[in-house]
Amino acid sequence: MASLSSLPPGYLAHGHGTRVETLFIGRGPIAMHVSQPSLRAVERVVIVLHGRERDAAKYCGQWGRAIADRPIQALVPEFDSVRFPGWRGYNLAGMLNLADRPTPPETWLFETLDEIRTFAHARHPGAVVDLFGHSAGAQLLMRYALFSQAPVDATEMIAANAGWYTAPSLDAVFPYGVNGAPREVDLVSALSRRLTLLIGAKDTDRAHHALRRDRGADAQGLSRLSRAEYCIAMAEARARELSVPTQWRLRVLAGAGHSNAAMAVGALNWIERRAR
Repeated sequence: MASLSSLPPGYLAHGHGTRVETLFIGRGPIAMHVSQPSLRAVERVVIVLHGRERDAAKYCGQWGRAIADRPIQALVPEFDSVRFPGWRGYNLAGMLNLADRPTPPETWLFETLDEIRTFAHARHPGAVVDLFGHSAGAQLLMRYALFSQAPVDATEMIAANAGWYTAPSLDAVFPYGVNGAPREVDLVSALSRRLTLLIGAKDTDRAHHALRRDRGADAQGLSRLSRAEYCIAMAEARARELSVPTQWRLRVLAGAGHSNAAMAVGALNWIERRAR
């Protein structure tokens, strides 16, 4: 069972700032960076998935500033590069090994995310729990939306500034599409998840050091913005083919580039808008 050190459920102390605790789950201990808003009951928790630099502390600080006095807490698990190495071990949730062979599903990060969600609900009974990922974390989150076998619910999932996608397309081979994926995708369920691709209008730098450039990624577009548009177009096309609605959305944030701080503000505004 997941556990952390403990303040009274639903409350935080020490005003603004962050702290680090240790979350004990099935995969072993994970450092959990926790934002600390004012001393108020927590009404919403956002689980934040950091980028490829594994800079959870920086992400937590940025989210704490964006949250300000809202009754919201950010939980930022730190997925270290030793246990979750490279893009396969983190962005791709460990679905492939270094030889690009499928790994056992019980080792994938999706179960870990389920444990963190369960912990957040237990720590703050009655609070809404949402998920946000930026860059590499956005890739992990959108694959969670696609491949997770957790029940579909009203959880908001916001994947911000992902570099490339596993699109819900049978025309593209995994990891760029679902053709040949290690697990069959239930597209009706996946498209029912409340997934928003949040992208900065200025995140169009083809030369960005962290942007993947290969045949599979470039087939989706030449920038993060065009690749997000491609992924949503594929989702909408599959929904039409299956004659089902889709909850996948694209939101373009004016004036923003490849910035977690800007995306945190945009994500909070979008969550509040969707909650009305």
